[in-house]
Amino acid sequence: MNREDIISVGERIPRLLAVHAAEGRRVVLTWEDGSVVTVDLADHFSSSKLFDILKSDFLFKKVALGEWGLDIVWPNAPHAAVPTTVLCRIPPVG
Repeated sequence: MNREDIISVGERIPRLLAVHAAEGRRVVLTWEDGSVVTVDLADHFSSSKLFDILKSDFLFKKVALGEWGLDIVWPNAPHAAVPTTVLCRIPPVG
């Protein structure tokens, strides 16, 4: 393959290796480069009624890694996924 055969379509989509729930509406994210950050999803959740179901701590703690590591999902709330393209723009918390 030579240089003319490579097609560039923009920035690479960030991928996750793992996710788990933390205190409040925070999640701990492990990115494919090995970095681990905690982000607070409270503000993001307030932007849509889709996330209302996740006001329950019990349901929120079921957060899981989506297919291919491109989002985080909740099995009990199939429409409440958060893509990595959004997650990577949320500032980490201490």
